[in-house]
Amino acid sequence: MVEVINPGDHTLEVGITYLPSEAPHPRTFRKMYNFTTFDTILVRSMSLPSINRSVIFQMHIENTGDSPIHLTRVRFHAEPAWDVRSCNEVVEDEELSVFAGRGIGPREIFQSMHVLVPRKGGVSAAVEGEMPFALGRVEVCWVGSMGEKGSLITGLMKRRPV
Repeated sequence: MVEVINPGDHTLEVGITYLPSEAPHPRTFRKMYNFTTFDTILVRSMSLPSINRSVIFQMHIENTGDSPIHLTRVRFHAEPAWDVRSCNEVVEDEELSVFAGRGIGPREIFQSMHVLVPRKGGVSAAVEGEMPFALGRVEVCWVGSMGEKGSLITGLMKRRPV
C-alpha cells in the first residue's frame, strides 16, 4: 500500500503478466486509473490571551470531504511549559468518551477549547517575552464512511505576542 500525501490528480498504473495454460509465451496487459485526492479535514486554531498570562486555545476541525467522517480521537498535546485544562466534555487522556463515534457531516465543524496556564517553578520563564512561543500540537484520528482510517498531527501551534 502506498500513502498519497499530496492532494490533486494522480494516475495509478497497474501491470499484469501471466502465463496462460494453453500458450507458451507470457501475456501482459496494463491499465491506468486516474483519481483525485483531497484533504479530508482542515484544522484551524486561534489563541487569545487571558488573565494571569493564561491562553485560551480554540480549534475547529472541519470535514472538507463529500461524505461523513467519525472522529475517534481529538487531543491537544501541550508543550511542557504549559498546564492544560480542557473546556470540553471530553475527559483528558481518554478517547472521545461522550463524543465517541462523533459523526461530522460534509462541511460541518467540530470545536474544541483548552485553557493553557504557564507552569509554576522555573519552566514558566520559557513563556515570557515578546516573541511568539509554542503552545502544542493537535492530534486528530477519524474513520471515513467506507471504513478507511485517517490521522493527522499538526505542526507546532504558536501564540502571537500580545
